[in-house]
Amino acid sequence: MRKRFHILMIALCFLYAVVVTLYICTKSETCLAIWEIYTILSAIYFLIYFRKLSKYQGFNEKEIKLITILFIGLVVSTSIAHLSSVCITRPLLRSGHNVPDYYLIGTYPSIEMFVDYIGWGLFTGLGFIFISKYIKDNKILKILFLVLGIMILMGFVGGFTPIQELWYIASFGYGVGPIIISSVLLAEKNN
Repeated sequence: MRKRFHILMIALCFLYAVVVTLYICTKSETCLAIWEIYTILSAIYFLIYFRKLSKYQGFNEKEIKLITILFIGLVVSTSIAHLSSVCITRPLLRSGHNVPDYYLIGTYPSIEMFVDYIGWGLFTGLGFIFISKYIKDNKILKILFLVLGIMILMGFVGGFTPIQELWYIASFGYGVGPIIISSVLLAEKNN
């Protein structure tokens, strides 16, 4: 797998942190829209990256298809959540409509958050665990994917408890985890 894919993944994760920070600092609608669109684009890159990684690790066709389906689940669910926010919910709010909190992304409980959590928590967590299961020759990578997958699933489940902050376990898994994975792969001599 070419180094540029790993470098792009690392850059994507760092840039995501910048986009989130911009929104937190400004609270502007424009920054929120950028964050939401960037989230969709990130999910698409996760699909491309982890499919390529599956091929590079020598997974068979059935294994690659399962990984692809899981990350397509990520793309579809996060796209539904964020596009409905950008294209429907936010315009309704701007035009003065009273939109209940359970439709707003970023509020809990919310339909948009639930759909987004399914993508980033359930599909990504399962994707990482199955990648771990199928890795044969790289023990460090195998353990790394397993630990990150478990963290993501724990955060996903924790996100539905009264302690909402447990979701950040998942955020760490899919936010910082790919930086660690990409760094490990960049450090390999045969990569």
